[in-house]
Amino acid sequence: VNGELVRQGYAEVVNYPPDDAQFSNFRQLEQSAVSARLGCHPTGIFDDNTYER
Repeated sequence: VNGELVRQGYAEVVNYPPDDAQFSNFRQLEQSAVSARLGCHPTGIFDDNTYER
């Protein structure tokens, strides 16, 4: 479910070690969503500098 939300652009990726087994995979999905301007990415909602990417 998490990966699908990221892939569609409806969730952002945040790394919380040590729970980072899927981080690289999710980050790739996020980059694809950003490039394709999917989901929430065109709105800029994830660009609020809340988390370091």
